[in-house]
Amino acid sequence: MVRLSSRALLLGAALLLPLSACDETSALTEGTVEQQVINARIARQGGDYDAAVRILEQAYAASPSHPAVRVEYGVTVLERNQIDLLDLDRIAQYLSSVTGSKTVARTPVLPASARGVVCTYENDPDATPFSPTDYADFPTLQANRAALQQALTLLDPVIPDALQSFDLCTSIVDGPDGRPMLRYETQAALDELRALGLSDTEISAALATNALARFLNAFLFLTDDLPQQTAWYRVDGGTSIGVCAEDPDALADQAQEAIQDMGEALFSIDLRARTFGTTSTSQELVDLVLQSYEDVRDGVADYCGQ
Repeated sequence: MVRLSSRALLLGAALLLPLSACDETSALTEGTVEQQVINARIARQGGDYDAAVRILEQAYAASPSHPAVRVEYGVTVLERNQIDLLDLDRIAQYLSSVTGSKTVARTPVLPASARGVVCTYENDPDATPFSPTDYADFPTLQANRAALQQALTLLDPVIPDALQSFDLCTSIVDGPDGRPMLRYETQAALDELRALGLSDTEISAALATNALARFLNAFLFLTDDLPQQTAWYRVDGGTSIGVCAEDPDALADQAQEAIQDMGEALFSIDLRARTFGTTSTSQELVDLVLQSYEDVRDGVADYCGQ
């Protein structure tokens, strides 16, 4: 008869049972940090997020610089709050001018002038006021802001410099076929991630989580954190976005970091698609994020004198 080790039995049980009991979680926090990451992943995939977080809290306290701990912790924080790539897809669709998001706001929007904003779009028959906060899951997104920021803090030391150096004017260029093309060191970024000892599964998770948290957090900054009033419009018959403010020059400066973060999210989701197989679905998501980024960037300011 084959005898299973106590560790094998423990992991086998973890696949079948919730890990909520204190003694079970305590046992799973033992062993190497690599084993703790595996145990936390099993708990997360089984839907026991509380146990996964407890394991990761201990692993992180003991090994705060361990890349796999940071990645698994970031993934778990968002999953526990039911935040996933579908949220990125939905927000990109809501902002994008190519997805039929040219709908009138569901709630009344005060005219720009009523908010102290001088806006050329207010009397434009081809412009329709809307509020970014009309995004269907906006209240839930607001409630999960701390989780987004925690995930970004965890992932920041893991994400390569090549993905955190997005330039508003030079990181997207016209390709040979006239389509937008991203300019960044894809192989260097991938090599840096692999040099950390991350598996392909962990790299994919890190890139997806970074893109998701960075884009959503930037969206919340533009809606909640700008220090002046803004007025948002669907312009040119709904094919673009226009954003007016009390002080347009100040708005360009105030929004720049958030817009760069949206670009960095684009880098992450693009590298994930390139590395792990570009399917029609993954390419559609890249294209949506790209379009929504460009719509918001150009709506806020003419950063590059185009």
